[in-house]
Amino acid sequence: MAEKGFMKIFWGFLFIFLDIRINGIDFILPDFIGYILIVVGLAYLCDLHRRFRTANAYAKIMVLLSFADLVEMKRVIGRGGGLTYWHNPFWPITLLGVILNLIMVWHICRAIVELAEASENRDLADTAALRWKLYLAVVIIGSGIGLVALAGAELNLMIVIAAVVFGLVAMVLMMGLMLRASREIHGKSFV
Repeated sequence: MAEKGFMKIFWGFLFIFLDIRINGIDFILPDFIGYILIVVGLAYLCDLHRRFRTANAYAKIMVLLSFADLVEMKRVIGRGGGLTYWHNPFWPITLLGVILNLIMVWHICRAIVELAEASENRDLADTAALRWKLYLAVVIIGSGIGLVALAGAELNLMIVIAAVVFGLVAMVLMMGLMLRASREIHGKSFV
């Protein structure tokens, strides 16, 4: 069951990270489906560790919040440096989503760390702790870039590209952690 749970979380992260929009609508890989996959995956893992139950509660909230991002609502506020700057009227919901997503991912990573430590798998525990730090750093940097853009400051295209690349690397590493956990955590309960 643990393997199935981690694989659902793996696919959920893919849906959340890939944002393919057509005419401003995220209907190819919508975030709410990603969060539903994470909810289902965490349901498989809830008996393994209490932190998976806590993460599941946050994931359920994220399903609802992610509907606000299904159709992109934006107002162009300027252009410069090869970029178009826009204002999202739902930015408070977006900010809340970022915070709740961080809490959810922290609980998932901490559960993996604690389960790995309990089974004396120090390498997996260290990997999970490091992946959380990287994910946190990328989200903070990405949010900072978003806030700078929201303030109307011109951003260099290279900064935006670098942020996207770092975000992609962090997400691939997080997905890799879910794959590894699916192979190395085998139903050893630590509730």
